[in-house]
Amino acid sequence: MGANCNIVCVHCGAEATDLYRNYGKNVIKLCECDNCGKFVDHYIEYDSVLIYIDLLLQYTAAYRHVFVNRVYLVKSLWRIVCLFSICEAYRKWAVRMESANKSVLDGFIDLEWKFYECIVESLSEIAAFGFSTLGFSLIFDLKTKLSLRSVFWISCCGYYGKAFVLLAVIWNLHHTWEYVFLIEAFLILSHYQIQNILFSDSPKLNALMVLLSWITSYLAGSYCHIVFDYTNQNYKSWFDYIRAL
Repeated sequence: MGANCNIVCVHCGAEATDLYRNYGKNVIKLCECDNCGKFVDHYIEYDSVLIYIDLLLQYTAAYRHVFVNRVYLVKSLWRIVCLFSICEAYRKWAVRMESANKSVLDGFIDLEWKFYECIVESLSEIAAFGFSTLGFSLIFDLKTKLSLRSVFWISCCGYYGKAFVLLAVIWNLHHTWEYVFLIEAFLILSHYQIQNILFSDSPKLNALMVLLSWITSYLAGSYCHIVFDYTNQNYKSWFDYIRAL
């Protein structure tokens, strides 16, 4: 590993110089932390599925591995964030189609347009959370060695719990308040864990920042929803008027 990378011990958060040392062909030894004596990052030997399970269990070590020691993958994080937004957009779309008693026979174009609206709404929520996190971190003067770009995308990755929406739709749970409560609670906890590994010196401010950013995200999504409803109503009125001429 290069010494210019941001590397920390996944157990105690202390800075480290390397994750492992290569002593020759097929001879690799994990580095130990000078502070706690444990391996700096044992997750480099783990399968991705096991790492994801530890993320779901909210292990801080797994968060440090993914979002600090592997931050060089930040170039591909935007694709992951887009995937999370599509998952949430599908949930919103499914709920609205059920409440409106829509079917494919009502018009494929209208159904497709509604889905695009849900995608924009979901992206707005995620972007609002990321930018709010950046803004509040600057206001609170929170220190991190990562770039603002990395902080933004890593903060947005706290929405990885949105991937559960596919299972929720299959089991017909996506419209129940229990599902919404559990998912939102999981997302808030995930966001808090991420902010703690980004700004490890201020856990109380991190909790406040997550709460304020979550409120901002909710308001952004609600605003988009209101704008789309207003636009669709006016469009339908004009369309009916022109058709009546």
